[in-house]
Amino acid sequence: MPESCAGRKRDPIGRLLSSKRQDHGRHPMPSHPEVRRARLPEPYGLPKDSPTLSWESVEARFKAALHYWISTADTEGTPLARPIDAVWLDGALYFGGHEDARWQRNLRANPRACVTLEDAENVVILEGVVEHFVPEEAFALAMGDAANEKYEFGGNAAELYRAGACRFRPTVGHAWTLLYKDATRFRFES
Repeated sequence: MPESCAGRKRDPIGRLLSSKRQDHGRHPMPSHPEVRRARLPEPYGLPKDSPTLSWESVEARFKAALHYWISTADTEGTPLARPIDAVWLDGALYFGGHEDARWQRNLRANPRACVTLEDAENVVILEGVVEHFVPEEAFALAMGDAANEKYEFGGNAAELYRAGACRFRPTVGHAWTLLYKDATRFRFES
């Protein structure tokens, strides 16, 4: 876990969601995707009996990350990668961003995206779909509280979410710590 997140005890979104059984504009993903060894070209030498990573360990890394990279493409296929601040909850990544930002325009035209972590040695790559939604007030406040706590913004991040937020739901994931020993593929229900 990054040092700046170590020791944090509060979880505003988790508290809100566990205390109420309302949707709040979220749709949780199944907790356990299908897990299998990654398929790599023969020359890479991935043993047929190589171990796989558990989704719980990969999800914990994703949740603890401070920075994420989102890759989008416009309608002509021109790619764009940008760092974003986000909160991982119930199998989805929640984030905001100005509607005029190029990556937001890309997502409105083509909702498919790829989200990765910054770590090239403990790799997590998730491919999926981004949905724009307007959260209920309580959920916007909880996302704002979580973002303020995680990133120490010190301001009211809820304002970023009130007008609209983004929810990234993974469909396929890839992770490894040692590429040729534990490369793992995850498939999520759609």
